Amino acid sequence: AGQIPSIRKKFIYYKDFAKASIDDIFTKEQLSKATKFTLQTLQTSYIENFGNLKFAIRPLPIEAQFSKVSGILYNDYNQDGKKDILIAGNFFEHRVQYGKEDASYGLLLQGDGKGNFTSVMPETTGFYASGNVRDIVELKSKKSNLIIVGKNNDSLQVIRVIK
Repeated sequence: AGQIPSIRKKFIYYKDFAKASIDDIFTKEQLSKATKFTLQTLQTSYIENFGNLKFAIRPLPIEAQFSKVSGILYNDYNQDGKKDILIAGNFFEHRVQYGKEDASYGLLLQGDGKGNFTSVMPETTGFYASGNVRDIVELKSKKSNLIIVGKNNDSLQVIRVIK
């Protein structure tokens, strides 16, 4: 209703809007002119490249689904020779009635070298990136790497990863 004022006039009460079908909200003419999109998944996933233009979408573990993911890094963070995934996110800008997406404290997903990942909780890893995280980047050097966590309306967070 905030984006389409005519809905506000047509549906005075929320309960009426909640019961309405798409045909009750828009005319046949409006629907025929509308651009239609199809959503396949909402899971936080990665795309595995097998080469020769062959790919597979692989969902990440359930803990990666708890909140919006805004930053992803891919590196060997536990020094076992296998690539891991580091994620952080959250989203606070929803309208008050929807609440914040704030269930993420950052997460290390330990890789097995075969495309599978297992979540490792922050208290075990020392990676703790809560708040309204927008992105994470990694600065690499010979002795240690720095993970920079950018957050809305907050200071940068810097985490040193010793090699």
